[in-house]
Amino acid sequence: MSIGDDAYNRASDQPAQPGQATPRATTPPSPEHQDIGDVWTISASVNLVVFTNPVFGAFSGKHAEGVFQAGYSEPNTGYYYKWLRIMAFESCFIMRTLIDPKRFRALHGPIVLAAGFFDGVHLGHCRVLKGAVTAARRMGGQAWALTFDRHPLAVLATHQHPPLLTPLEVRLERMAACDLDGCLLIPFTRKFAAMAPEVFVASLCSKHHALASIRCGANWHFGAHAQGDVVLLKQLGRTHGFHVTVVPAAHYANRPISSTRIRTSIQKGRLSEATAMLGHPYSIREIIVRGRGVGRTLGMATANVHPSAEVLPPIGVYAVRTWIGDRPVNGVASLGFRPTFPDARPKVPILEVHLLDFAGDLYGATLDIAFLARLRGERKYPTPDALMAQVKRDIAQARRICNRS
Repeated sequence: MSIGDDAYNRASDQPAQPGQATPRATTPPSPEHQDIGDVWTISASVNLVVFTNPVFGAFSGKHAEGVFQAGYSEPNTGYYYKWLRIMAFESCFIMRTLIDPKRFRALHGPIVLAAGFFDGVHLGHCRVLKGAVTAARRMGGQAWALTFDRHPLAVLATHQHPPLLTPLEVRLERMAACDLDGCLLIPFTRKFAAMAPEVFVASLCSKHHALASIRCGANWHFGAHAQGDVVLLKQLGRTHGFHVTVVPAAHYANRPISSTRIRTSIQKGRLSEATAMLGHPYSIREIIVRGRGVGRTLGMATANVHPSAEVLPPIGVYAVRTWIGDRPVNGVASLGFRPTFPDARPKVPILEVHLLDFAGDLYGATLDIAFLARLRGERKYPTPDALMAQVKRDIAQARRICNRS
């Protein structure tokens, strides 16, 4: 979730509740000072209270637990509406996010900058990001990430654009969980893509030399036609006064970990490989919708999802896990076309999740659904009773897997 920053903080008159950080309030900015490009990303170990409208206001507090207080404003209007109270039940991280390099250049240094697209935020990415945090803390500075709001190929060559493991919101949350202080999230446009590598790097550097170091992988490229590489980056570092660290790739099965490898593993159903490379089970963030009630008529209610995720495992049945508030909930999920019920066959695959030991109305809720293991492929059964007998076996197998995970 992202909340806007107006940079006008003052102490709140509200006392802190027991066990909570002291809330801080924000003086509403005047319309001419409001910048909806400066946001705060919150990454929590559990779900936050959900709010539905786009939010751009202000957050204060860092690495705190409990209640945060935020201003709320409508994007592109300058009107400041009301207060929101956002609850986090366990630890959470707050990462400031800028979209304008001018604002980045105004920051106080020393800054260690981790550069990359970071799709999936896998173990190799975490080496770059967490290494930046360690280096920044060692020198008493700030750790920031540099990334783009969309994949460059989504602008330059749409037919070659890879499916993404993480939508932008999730990518930022996982980056925030690395304990970064901030992220420079640059909108990738054709105009930006035409910028010479030297001009791009200069746009990050200030006269007071706040940028102390850039960390990246060996394959990171930048500037027009991807002409900039780590060799040029080191030359520019000597010109502008920053150090460059090329972070070695993390490996799995004697090969470098990459987002491409992870996508392939997921799409081929090799979930244990994807988990090993990500550092956690692959998950998708989806909204629960109303289904046709087929599962309920069989005594097996399901939470139904029309997946929007760009990367999905093959059609089949899976052991899954989601989170309801601060509680992990295991389940068994079918991704497919309901072949046993031809009259209920969807045009595109639907994900039906039966949550174990849970009763409640989840319609409209947004859930992260993690795929723990593949149980079997999709099959057509001669009768609903035969299907139910198999589902009971699936549930028993899913329980065993979830209890080990």
